[in-house]
Amino acid sequence: MAEELKYKKDAVSIVKHGVRVYKKYLEEEKSKKEEVERYECRKEKKIAQKQRRKERARREQIEIQKQAYLEAMKENAS
Repeated sequence: MAEELKYKKDAVSIVKHGVRVYKKYLEEEKSKKEEVERYECRKEKKIAQKQRRKERARREQIEIQKQAYLEAMKENAS
């Protein structure tokens, strides 16, 4: 009887340990997934920022060319 109880306690402790290990595994997987999502989000933001900068630089360049063209036209008209 005492030996059966000992084996049951051992089995219960083994199962509890297994459950703890599995929970820790799930938490690690969740944190890895969240880290990947943060990385992807950061990457998307950087790409969007580069596109905005490129577009702004293009608009500024067009504006500079437009001003130069208008000044050249004024000089030719005079």
